[in-house]
Amino acid sequence: MKKLFLASYFTEVANLLPKFVGGDLAGKRVVFIPTAALPEKDAFYVDTDRASLQKLGLAVEELEISTASPETIKTIISNTDYIFVGGGNTFFLLQELKRKGVDKLIIEHIEKGKLYVSTSAGSALVQKDIVVDDGDNPALAPDLNGDFTALSIIDFYLYMHYGHNYWGNDDECIDKYYSKLELKRISDKQAVTIDGEKVKIVTAPCVNIQAICAEYREAVNKILAEEWNCPPCISRGRAIDTTLLPGFVSLSENKINGVITYSIENSECEIVTLNSLEDNKGIGTALIDSVVAIAKENNCRRVWLVTSNDMTGAIRFYQRKSFDWVAVHFNAMEVSRKLKPSIPLLGVDNIPLKHDLEFEFLL
Repeated sequence: MKKLFLASYFTEVANLLPKFVGGDLAGKRVVFIPTAALPEKDAFYVDTDRASLQKLGLAVEELEISTASPETIKTIISNTDYIFVGGGNTFFLLQELKRKGVDKLIIEHIEKGKLYVSTSAGSALVQKDIVVDDGDNPALAPDLNGDFTALSIIDFYLYMHYGHNYWGNDDECIDKYYSKLELKRISDKQAVTIDGEKVKIVTAPCVNIQAICAEYREAVNKILAEEWNCPPCISRGRAIDTTLLPGFVSLSENKINGVITYSIENSECEIVTLNSLEDNKGIGTALIDSVVAIAKENNCRRVWLVTSNDMTGAIRFYQRKSFDWVAVHFNAMEVSRKLKPSIPLLGVDNIPLKHDLEFEFLL
């Protein structure tokens, strides 16, 4: 009986997998195939998806199809409990699978009942064929010679990342390329599950966001003290008392698992602090969206923030959220340490803590 979990962005829906499987995943082995990401410049999702699988207790065995021998491929796929195929360029993925005969091998295991988990390109792979639209570039798979026949496991098509408008207006793209196809639209918070003949769209729970009020203030101040040694927070040569700032909290079972604070001045909204205390649950995104909404209500022209040069994860995160990197304030930490001597010389991963990087989101 076929069993598939087809995600748009696996990290956002990973917590739905155990329920679909029907039990604890701890100790199970999954083959992790990141091949589709090879042509991509910033394949951050490979790391987040791998981490999400590991967080579920799965033993992850990575398998790069393009370089592994046929014997190695067959052995690893046969000896693991689940198959995971990641995102990237779908055409390149299809080319490499066909080149090694892995397309037929995956079909064989799916038909035997092995769980197939996927995200983005890996999800499109199980369609009848890959649609040429405004997304992935088929030129990256010249060996296919225009034959985009895929695994034909499902009898419908998927439009993923719906609502993000990555390649222009989503609805216009659907009308242009998918109007005559049976289509299921899924956002990054959704997945299509297939259990035999049962097909469902499942959605990750929404993050509960609340404005910081007197009820949460003490807990927020404690979090900011632990995470940032606040107050004060230093931003662009200013010492800011975070205990007075407005903001939002994210709640899970009435417990705070995320905090954002902001300040509005001169038609600009600054995000002063942002903390997500649980990874890969959309908390940071939801908190930023709440501040952007407030900035729009106050007719701000932009939302901006600074982060230090060691915060490589944050730098990538803000760019994924459409913030533009607009300035590097060299040696800003020299000024900051005069206002707050406790700022260390070394930051994350022992990177020398020297500069402020400024990001903005224009409204």
